[in-house]
Amino acid sequence: MASKNSTDAAHAFASLQNVSRLWRLNVFHFSMMIDAVKYPVLTEKSMRLIDANQYTFDMDDRLTKTQIKQLIQELFNVSVVAVNTHRPPRKKRRVGARQGFKTSHKRVIITVKAGETIELIPG
Repeated sequence: MASKNSTDAAHAFASLQNVSRLWRLNVFHFSMMIDAVKYPVLTEKSMRLIDANQYTFDMDDRLTKTQIKQLIQELFNVSVVAVNTHRPPRKKRRVGARQGFKTSHKRVIITVKAGETIELIPG
């Protein structure tokens, strides 16, 4: 009889395969959509870009531009005109004698149709 740990590991591996299959098939579940958007970027430059109807987010590395466009349109109910992406350089982190890197995300600048807005800060 298999131990509980091995069945848990097998279940976790099967669910991981299922998630990667869903990503490849462009099928988004709402909880996956929320997890794909890591957080909005609120810097001086991104605040200036809001005046030009451009919003900046850090998103999952695996997403393509077409997936990002669909995702933003479904989450925020806006018309996306353009999607620009780049990967900022990873930052080094040291804990004691060990050195590593922060996890990297894809930085996305979304241009929405004139007159439409995305409410980043409620209130």
